[in-house]
Amino acid sequence: MQIELLVGLTGTLVLAAAIVRGGTAIAVLAAHRRRIELEGRRTIETLREGGDPGSGHYSPSRHSQLVDVSERLPSSNQEKTLRLVVAKRVIENEKGDICSFYLKAADDQPLPSYAPGQFLSFTFSVLEQQVASRCYSLSRHPTEPQEFYRISVKRLLPQPEDAADAMPGLVSNAMHDQLLEGMTLDAAPPSGTFCLDQISQRPIVLIAGGVGLTPLLSMLDWLAATESSREIWLFLGVRNSQEHAFRNHLNLIGQSLPNLHQVVFYSQPTTVCRKGSDYDDAGYVTVDYMMHFLRARN
Repeated sequence: MQIELLVGLTGTLVLAAAIVRGGTAIAVLAAHRRRIELEGRRTIETLREGGDPGSGHYSPSRHSQLVDVSERLPSSNQEKTLRLVVAKRVIENEKGDICSFYLKAADDQPLPSYAPGQFLSFTFSVLEQQVASRCYSLSRHPTEPQEFYRISVKRLLPQPEDAADAMPGLVSNAMHDQLLEGMTLDAAPPSGTFCLDQISQRPIVLIAGGVGLTPLLSMLDWLAATESSREIWLFLGVRNSQEHAFRNHLNLIGQSLPNLHQVVFYSQPTTVCRKGSDYDDAGYVTVDYMMHFLRARN
């Protein structure tokens, strides 16, 4: 049986295609997503108050007409910089270290469309003009017209072993603390080839670790809104319930996609984490675990 395998990991995205026969993977091709270096400096500044992108509740019937841009990758709009306004901020987990930013066009015009899995590229000026470039996956599916983008950013904090001159989380902390509703920022148009094949009817295996779930959310949203009949498996690994982001959203997607099978692993479950409700098993997502579940379906 041929399946489509898509993997999202914290800090790195991997695109893999595997041919599985009798539960044994015989071919895997992986390619790391390249981060784009942008020229120039962008400063986050206050412009005006933003609008409300909606209630945040998932309902495929409320989405506008979907766009199929699978044959237009990567984006051909790279020459145009987008001026975006933060319309809404939403904290996505109990720990509060993942925040979604809903972004709309500063001129209120429709935004360029994108394919499920693509990302936005930003360049920020921070700490006395130090320039930092970052890419963040679009974490909701494309619509027509495209009124909003959503990116979901995890705050990275320094660890005791970090060197004094190392500054992990330079941009993510600035975004969490300073990028408020009504403020603006510039971005390159959506790009990237880590995308769901919107034409294929093959079964799909999605594998995510932590905030690496974000591009896969866009794919799952699109599959739900198009009422896909493809068999879908999501293997998700997080530390515990406090860090488990988008849990309610995934459950809502599952109600719209009866062919979606979620398997959640907690590497460090706490006493308040409920096995069988919050998560399925303790430990990490491993090939043996995945093969166990997938073989059972063959």
